Amino acid sequence: CVLMSMGEISVDRMRELIALKAGSILISIPQNTSLTQDEIDNWNEVEEVLMEQPIDTSVFFTYEQPQLNDIYHEVKTGLNSDHAATAAAALGNVFHSNGYQIVSYDAVPAAVKSSLFTIQGKLSTQSRETNPSIAIVAHFDSFGISPHLAKSANGNGSGVAALLEIARLLSKLYNHPGNAPKYDILFLLSGGGKLNYLASKTWLDKRIANDSPEGTMLSEAEYVLCIDSIGKAGLNIHVSKQPKPGTPAHQMLTALQEAAALPLPPTLPSRIFLRR
Repeated sequence: CVLMSMGEISVDRMRELIALKAGSILISIPQNTSLTQDEIDNWNEVEEVLMEQPIDTSVFFTYEQPQLNDIYHEVKTGLNSDHAATAAAALGNVFHSNGYQIVSYDAVPAAVKSSLFTIQGKLSTQSRETNPSIAIVAHFDSFGISPHLAKSANGNGSGVAALLEIARLLSKLYNHPGNAPKYDILFLLSGGGKLNYLASKTWLDKRIANDSPEGTMLSEAEYVLCIDSIGKAGLNIHVSKQPKPGTPAHQMLTALQEAAALPLPPTLPSRIFLRR
């Protein structure tokens, strides 16, 4: 059994433990969310290693608490001072001298089956038979190697709230007599956001195969806006390339800048990131 804090984990260390077929790994994670961006990025890399292939090592997670921290420091101090021939022997000596026990259960937990699904909505203008379209997408779930601990109001409760509010406001515009919006708008709330938006891809593949109107709308959309993790201060825009004047992406950026100039709390996008 390997007891580690989140700060001690690295991709190389995790791969080493898996290759050595460690019996189990217990990882303590902080109760609060005051992690640096480097710590978050490091954990995301470790998480990918744990998810990319089946492993025989059992991995457990628990929140840091005083009693566990005391055990952790006692074990670490004992290992550093023990002169046993092997690390396993040293670990056994420490647990024996301190009265701790490592308990293993033979029963294999049943696999948890889950389904990814997508919720869709559409606003259509009635002025023309065919219209250009815009898609607004957000994933409604959080996911991690320990799904029960994967909770995030920011990623992506914030994106879900924004999408629903945009849909609410635009529905009033589209339903108002005399208005003739230029675009049809497709709204998608999907699962599997951490899995490269797997539910969105599955939804699109099925509708393109069935030649459905929604599938055509998304595959031929002039602009797709994916809203993710906007609950923190400042807005960042991720684009595949620098927006050129006249393009939908540039129009979106301009509209956000104009909105930020209004006498409201500042929401000006602070940075534009190029995604490679």
